[in-house]
Amino acid sequence: MDAVVGAADAIDRRAWSRIPQLPDGREDPGRALFEDAALVFLRVGGKGSWDGHELLAPGKVVIVQTGYLVGQQLRERGYIPHDTVKSAADALRMLTTGSFDVAILQGLEASKLVHEDPRFKGKVQQAELPYSTVNLYLMVGRGAYQRDPQRIEAIWQAIGSVRQARDYRQIEEAAGIKHFH
Repeated sequence: MDAVVGAADAIDRRAWSRIPQLPDGREDPGRALFEDAALVFLRVGGKGSWDGHELLAPGKVVIVQTGYLVGQQLRERGYIPHDTVKSAADALRMLTTGSFDVAILQGLEASKLVHEDPRFKGKVQQAELPYSTVNLYLMVGRGAYQRDPQRIEAIWQAIGSVRQARDYRQIEEAAGIKHFH
């Protein structure tokens, strides 16, 4: 594999990949493809809550999508991620059944479903604050980077430049993309 589009930085991924970095080795958010938020969804009438600091979930169980970084973050904080769901719609459906009270899902898709889809209106609500935010990168395999580091650095630089362009920002705004930082 030469690259992954839209991947979050994680220590275990650094063994086989590179992302744009600052001189001190930290990730460079200025050259990320985009920022995404892990949004908290609560079953209306359930016992889950999120105030921006404390997450309450019955049995410490939280629905998350398979393979998303938030599952690992929750595990590290003592929660039990129920991570067998593939789509945001499936996760939201699980909330409506009453088996679970909290889901943490990434992206605008889940938010749009909760606000617009009649299956979820009045049954699921989105918490005001995101659980976390994450920068997503063009993650490049170490081999691909080593073959032509100047080319990869130029691509990352171009990504950062385009994201700062006024036209690009206007397109993001028109699409309803929020910046959380």
